[in-house]
Amino acid sequence: MKSMLNSPLPSPGYQHGRSLDKLDTIQRMMVMVRGACAGEVVLNEACNDVIDIVPVDPSLIWFSA
Repeated sequence: MKSMLNSPLPSPGYQHGRSLDKLDTIQRMMVMVRGACAGEVVLNEACNDVIDIVPVDPSLIWFSA
């Protein structure tokens, strides 16, 4: 997981910082600002490998009954 986050994405174009330290910093900031943190795992097309972990603002998550 750590080596996956420290390597660039295979796609061309803009690439955000993917290091585990940056993800940790973003999640800690969310805990301080929002009181919670959340993340989304992005899978490859075959759904058998993780290609990214994206931080999500917990205030944007809605649950419906």
